[in-house]
Amino acid sequence: MHTFFSLPEVTGFEHLDFRGTVTDTMGTLASAVGKEKFLPYLDKSFQLAFEGLKVESSRLRESAFCFFAVMADVLKDELVPVLPQIIPIILETLKQDDLDLVDKVTEEEANAILNREIDIDDTDDEDDDESIEMNVNSALQMEKEIAADALGEIFVNVKAGFLPYLATATEQLVELAETFYEGARKSAFSALWKFVVTLGELQVTEEWQPGLPVVCLAIEGLSAESAIAA
Repeated sequence: MHTFFSLPEVTGFEHLDFRGTVTDTMGTLASAVGKEKFLPYLDKSFQLAFEGLKVESSRLRESAFCFFAVMADVLKDELVPVLPQIIPIILETLKQDDLDLVDKVTEEEANAILNREIDIDDTDDEDDDESIEMNVNSALQMEKEIAADALGEIFVNVKAGFLPYLATATEQLVELAETFYEGARKSAFSALWKFVVTLGELQVTEEWQPGLPVVCLAIEGLSAESAIAA
């Protein structure tokens, strides 16, 4: 771990993948050894992850998002104090425009670009009724995919502490669910489903009881009749 903590001194574009790998490794170690054993390295590892977010690198941001998602599983609601430093950055990634209105490509070509099948320079510039004007930022789309996954994992583990961000996060995920990149859409729907399940767990105050007659579960803040309608 002491070797990892010297990474702020490792600069240069050629080292970004290495820094991202180390960030991923720190999360893996925390998950493997548990909170108590990782506690001596907690502050420094978070510092390194936050420093990675300041670098103009999708690779480092993706690694930081993964790290925070893993730490949510390790720390549970103890992650709440640092959510104001984490969630706004994740939401900012989801809000970014990933299309530049410059070059004309079809939606099929855009998907091919994202899948690294063709180069944008090889697209036909001729007008086409089915064409849309865009220049795809595939790195950002993949970054959004990881960001959406991180939001789902953080809410699942932090639970009530995430509620102040729930509305904005949901809006961004719904918008992401309509993107043309399959990976980002899948992550958006997965995160939204986790939101629904976790919100249900927070609202239902009694455990489900099997058998007949059906026992109506009480939902916090709702009457039995309202709960059924919900």
